[in-house]
Amino acid sequence: MHLGDGLFHRLGPAGSDVGGWRLRGLGFTRNAVVTGLSGSGKTGLKNGVAAGVWFGSDDYRRLSGELHYLYRVSDLQVEGGGQKASFNGESHLMHWDFLYHSAPRTSKVRLFVAGGAGVRLYRGTGMEQAYQPANKFAWLTKTRRSRAC
Repeated sequence: MHLGDGLFHRLGPAGSDVGGWRLRGLGFTRNAVVTGLSGSGKTGLKNGVAAGVWFGSDDYRRLSGELHYLYRVSDLQVEGGGQKASFNGESHLMHWDFLYHSAPRTSKVRLFVAGGAGVRLYRGTGMEQAYQPANKFAWLTKTRRSRAC
């Protein structure tokens, strides 16, 4: 199962510099489908508040790198069989991208291809309950899970 903040840093305008910070992008969540003996349901993150920082290094003619960190506060959720449950949670995402540019730094337009790797940490931070709706599909608990991305 992959729950994503996917295009956080790649959609939108090229960027707006505000006091040394570059603002750009769009956050979204892709819900996953879970299947069990009693049917299927959906699980994922509700929309929530996110804040991130971005640092870049452009020391070479056509190769550069970017470090991204995103903190997101949003409820974990599961729904299925006519039931719905949510649980307080948060996620941390950190990744490094290498960028190969089509032109040198002095060019007005620089198309690029990016690739990299990172890690994402999900944490359930809510209060656990003995009974939870939609527990046939998933239990939302106070735990941590990390995943390479």
